[in-house]
Amino acid sequence: MLDRLAPVLDRDAAITQQTTLIAENKAQLQKQQVTLETLVKQAQAHAKTLGDVRNWTEMMEHEIEVLELALKKQAVVHD
Repeated sequence: MLDRLAPVLDRDAAITQQTTLIAENKAQLQKQQVTLETLVKQAQAHAKTLGDVRNWTEMMEHEIEVLELALKKQAVVHD
């Protein structure tokens, strides 16, 4: 009878060990998910900042072009 019980107990121990490993891996994956979500939020914020800077730069370039045209027109009038 004990000979038949030994494989069952071995399988039960293996299943218990696998269940423990799965729980540990799940906890690690949950921590990684939180870290990745934080990185995504930071990347999105940085991308928005870069977009804002790009828009500001384009606006300044346009203002400089308008100013240059106005100065050229003024120079022509005074010549």
